[in-house]
Amino acid sequence: PMPTCPPYFNKYPNLALQREAETGILEVRMHTEGGPCLYNARVQSDLVDALHDINRDRDNRVIIWSGTGDHWMVGPDFATFGDVADP
Repeated sequence: PMPTCPPYFNKYPNLALQREAETGILEVRMHTEGGPCLYNARVQSDLVDALHDINRDRDNRVIIWSGTGDHWMVGPDFATFGDVADP
């Protein structure tokens, strides 16, 4: 039978997660619509939440974290962060 993925594997639109069941090696690939990841406020928030989800999952043994395409990440898209001068 095909192993089921934890719900958080499909929770983050800018992260593609895939785990090798036998080894516990988790591959996390950042992307935006299949291309390089555009760093924005959503990505920033999702990265924090994703790391918490990954940490809580005892089936993860090793993490390979990568980008998509020729860049680790592009941007940032400052407009998505609102007024960055206002703490």
